[in-house]
Amino acid sequence: MAPHYDRYADPSAEQNASNAAPVSGVDDQALEDAAEALRKVEVEAAQPEIPDVSSLDPSQLDKMSIDELRAVAKELDVPDRGKIIEQDELIAAIRRRL
Repeated sequence: MAPHYDRYADPSAEQNASNAAPVSGVDDQALEDAAEALRKVEVEAAQPEIPDVSSLDPSQLDKMSIDELRAVAKELDVPDRGKIIEQDELIAAIRRRL
């Protein structure tokens, strides 16, 4: 049976000593790789899903978020899409390209 912590014992008592070896020599490259992988996953998760533009029904545009509309506008190469700030204007510009 493993010894237990006794709060009334001297801090240097054997049952209160940590037997775990200190973590040292953590592979810095492994940490960097893991952090990079996590960043990539977070970026992918934040990207709006781009619907298939070839089968896009113009009536679906009204239900899309502004981010989804911007993704569609990019796929359709809508001119001056970066300057359009109103959702209705962006929908109109996309409909002209469909």
